[in-house]
Amino acid sequence: MKKIIYIHQYFRTFEESGAIRSYYLAKKLVEKNCEVHIITAHNQKNYVLEEKEGIKIHRLPIFYDNSLGILARIISFLKFMYQSYRLAKKLLPANLIYATSTPLSVGLVAYFLRKKVDYIFEVRDLWPEVPESLGIIKNKFLLKIIYYYQKKIYQNAKKIIALSPTMKEGIEIRKIDTKVEVVSNFSDTIFFQKNISKNIHHLKILLYTGTLGYANDLIQMLKIALFAQKNQKNEWQFYIVGTGAEKEKLVDFTKKNELKNVIFIDFVDKINIKNLMQKATAVYISFRQNRALEANSPNKFFDALAAAKPIITNTKGWIKDLIEENKCGFYIDSQKPEDFFACDLWHNPHQEEIYGNNARKLAENQFSETILSEKWWKIIEPYL
Repeated sequence: MKKIIYIHQYFRTFEESGAIRSYYLAKKLVEKNCEVHIITAHNQKNYVLEEKEGIKIHRLPIFYDNSLGILARIISFLKFMYQSYRLAKKLLPANLIYATSTPLSVGLVAYFLRKKVDYIFEVRDLWPEVPESLGIIKNKFLLKIIYYYQKKIYQNAKKIIALSPTMKEGIEIRKIDTKVEVVSNFSDTIFFQKNISKNIHHLKILLYTGTLGYANDLIQMLKIALFAQKNQKNEWQFYIVGTGAEKEKLVDFTKKNELKNVIFIDFVDKINIKNLMQKATAVYISFRQNRALEANSPNKFFDALAAAKPIITNTKGWIKDLIEENKCGFYIDSQKPEDFFACDLWHNPHQEEIYGNNARKLAENQFSETILSEKWWKIIEPYL
């Protein structure tokens, strides 16, 4: 039996809030008769080892929350790097380490163990390109160090897996020899059924789920809600599901403008996400206008495809191209909230259904969990 050490600081299952890509991939490894050890973190005070569906999950006691400031986040990253390195050494020998960012420090654990075991590195975000471009990390000396180790991690990996074509380009521009493969996030076409229930109250709901952070720029969604309220478009409601550093700012904006059409919901598990998707008219993908963020592969996009929902995005890049090419959504200029309501889609229920069906077809044909997990397995199998 092949043994894999899978390092992911934010590993989640269906019962928890957050992305569950690594859970799917770990299940694929178990299905292929591999011994899988997940090294992750949780906000409890003690180390916990549990087993779920054949996956051994090691939870390290390292606090992390999206509302943390940059210094507190860095401390959390460094703690996880140190503790996961020590644990990974104890778990050796192994056939492979699979390390998934962010943060980039997860890759350092695999890099420091490279002489004992090969590793594959998965890039979920271009880091530190994103925090640098957003002005979050400004210290030139620190950036120089991070870029140095980024290249070392890339160069010494047996393979790099990127979550989008644009992300692949961002990695290859670093002029490395390691081959980069693209395996995007998944659309769970089994969990999200095609027969989506209709909203019996004839309300239109625009749904956002995910992190409420600086990079997500959810003020743009609130400006759409503000335009709706001022122009008596009372059939619209706006659901914002998640937590993060910007939540207080978003709530303050809502209160200041006396928005009655905005509903905030804390992070929920996958089952409740499914229920919210069923009620939604469309799903909103939001990022700050920044080239580095155009490479992102947001989970909410793939969930929306599987749930047969039209998708609205305020950012350019590969997601915009996909939804326009497949006629399953549209792009709006984040500075022009009125453009959202000008779309013919909202005035033609038949068009809504067509866009939803197109979204589902895209999920089934290109992004289904079955297709992509098997593609992923074929990439890593030669290194086991």
